[in-house]
Amino acid sequence: MEIVQEGIDEGVFRPVNVQMTALSLLGTLHAFVTYQTFIADGEFEEDIGGHVWNLFLHGIIHPQ
Repeated sequence: MEIVQEGIDEGVFRPVNVQMTALSLLGTLHAFVTYQTFIADGEFEEDIGGHVWNLFLHGIIHPQ
């Protein structure tokens, strides 16, 4: 949560609920790891952390 708050304080991140944001990121990562471990038998070809980080920071909206 400290990283999110520091980013807000420095103007890097927009103001958000810090606790909910941190939990959302961790929950997303947890879901991917759980899926990979128990359902996909570890067969992800893409870097999960990189994908989640990119999606989390940039969203799905096409930059204009």
